[in-house]
Amino acid sequence: MSISVEVFDDTKHYGWLRGGVGFEGIFMLVTPILAIVVYALVATGVLSFMHALALYAALVAQPHFVATYTRTAFSKQQLLNHKFEMLVLPLLVMATLVGLYAIFGIWIYMSLYLYVQWFHFLRQSYGISRMYRAKSKQPITDEFATNMAIYSIAVWGIIQWSIMAPPTYLTFPVKFFSIPAVLDPIAGSIAIASIIIWVGGRYAMWREGRLPVPHTMYVAIHIFMFWLSYIYIDVIEYGWMTIGIWHCSQYLLFVWAFNKVQKQHISKASDADSKERKALQQTSFRKLLDNIEYGNIWIYLAAMLFLAWVIFGSAELFGEFIESKYFVPTTVIVGTVMFHHYIVDAIIWRRKKK
Repeated sequence: MSISVEVFDDTKHYGWLRGGVGFEGIFMLVTPILAIVVYALVATGVLSFMHALALYAALVAQPHFVATYTRTAFSKQQLLNHKFEMLVLPLLVMATLVGLYAIFGIWIYMSLYLYVQWFHFLRQSYGISRMYRAKSKQPITDEFATNMAIYSIAVWGIIQWSIMAPPTYLTFPVKFFSIPAVLDPIAGSIAIASIIIWVGGRYAMWREGRLPVPHTMYVAIHIFMFWLSYIYIDVIEYGWMTIGIWHCSQYLLFVWAFNKVQKQHISKASDADSKERKALQQTSFRKLLDNIEYGNIWIYLAAMLFLAWVIFGSAELFGEFIESKYFVPTTVIVGTVMFHHYIVDAIIWRRKKK
């Protein structure tokens, strides 16, 4: 996830994405706390994993997949700009999943899901850290040390999962890369050394009065969440859900904020210079789309939840309709939505907005 620096240029607060206690407090602190609380409830037996999984999937995971489409398919102009991503790419993804399933079975799907999702989590967090870096008014001179800390903790985590290599993942067969156990302490030493070097550099910046506080906070939270989810938690499914809650809730907030700023840009542009504004004006549901894309955050979240229920609920109903043969088509449909999201997300955030 690599994002152009001008995305949140409406804020005048030092180093924050949008400024103010409300958005930043929820985005920076509430999202990881929510993930930690759910994990604690599951780990202590207060909440069963299956109940937590159902809530996680329904309330944040599935809406987070749908949120991508507010950037690609909520207006005529968006669809024209993303013809390949929205019309051709889903068919390619579906065909690939069907082919892989036919050749290897369900384990290839689960293995791809595990590793691709890990990379997706990492890249989103890295991209957001770059946003905080771009917003900082202080010069940041430790980019290499920061990137080492961000990536090394994540790599150490996925190495640990690969060494643990349980036979199932979310109750389905899975296979991991064969990684020798000797790499665990090596990866751990590199990660710990990278974090110590990064902390030392940030301490020096603080002593000099030029510490980029928001950027430092976000990178520290990233390090903690990947350590907690991939290294400290010894049940892979629990770790997966913990990092997933943080990632998905964060993504929903980020996309809403991004769209809201884009709406402000569009509103400032003249009709003659803005095709996007004209496209919105030509949309019969313009007011509703404005609210979903750019307006009240509760309307936006409710709309994402409803659309997720339609998309994923229809897959489940289709599966139940064909009874014993439900597994393959349901898996392919849901998998297509998920992997399509990963690919589209990697594409759209790299494109600079005009």
